[in-house]
Amino acid sequence: MPRAIEGRQATGTGGIEINVTQLHSADDQFPVANGDGAPAVFPDSTLELQASVIAIGAFDGVHLGHQKVIGSAVASARRLRCPSVVYTFDTPPKAFFAGAQVLTTVEEKLRRIGRIGADCAIVARFDRAYAARSAEDFIAELAKLNPREIWVGADFRFGARSSGDVALLARSFNVKVVDAVRCELGKVISSTRIRQLLQTDPRLVDSLLRPVASQPRPVASQPRLALS
Repeated sequence: MPRAIEGRQATGTGGIEINVTQLHSADDQFPVANGDGAPAVFPDSTLELQASVIAIGAFDGVHLGHQKVIGSAVASARRLRCPSVVYTFDTPPKAFFAGAQVLTTVEEKLRRIGRIGADCAIVARFDRAYAARSAEDFIAELAKLNPREIWVGADFRFGARSSGDVALLARSFNVKVVDAVRCELGKVISSTRIRQLLQTDPRLVDSLLRPVASQPRPVASQPRLALS
């Protein structure tokens, strides 16, 4: 996972100047916020913010449904004039528990998240220790980001044995639930369906994993919001 090496200033993709900690990993696999659209990347439980808007999910493939969740959070963060944060996992939980095929590497996932316009990404290393974390522990971590809003899909679960759900999360935060996105055939777009299509009808996959269009950068007139 990435580790902190020095502090510096960076302008997020939303035009918000944030005081980020520059990060890298041993093999320099993670991008950092540098004004070119890449998010600043942090391990879990290391980032604290004065305010934020968060999108949470495995986001494996960053398909059209994922793009709606992340894009909604980014748009809201710009409106609320605070950093947008995407909280995601490496490895995706379904791949860890059930051996599901991973649709995108974490590097590609971060590139696609950056193109949607997120300022920061938290990449939690999903292993046995992380899977054993309680729902309350996850909520306590999110509280350090002081979220104005949290955006998730309707089926979002968290904590050991999936003990936490949207209703529990909403007891502590202002939660926004994004409805599922459907394809032209009326079927819900999901990572599970894409994995199935890769085996049965791979021609349809490209339309569900449509390349992410870079979000236009607004005029950088928003106030600076430093890390706590």
